[in-house]
Amino acid sequence: GGSVMIMAKTLLLFGKNNRKIFMFDTFEGMSNPEDVDKDIENQEAKVLLETSDKNSSFVWSYATENEVRKIYY
Repeated sequence: GGSVMIMAKTLLLFGKNNRKIFMFDTFEGMSNPEDVDKDIENQEAKVLLETSDKNSSFVWSYATENEVRKIYY
């Protein structure tokens, strides 16, 4: 959601207000990572998620539905 918000604000900055933006998000949570899910340094996503705090780590990119609604509405 945050990436799309930046994209939309950039389009507006350049006067492009006639674009339709379709985006999807999940408030139910993502599927569990598999063995092939790794970061650029080859660290397994499963390990990164298990060892980081959901509310403060950049690994999670976690936001509640209410937090998202405050930004968009």
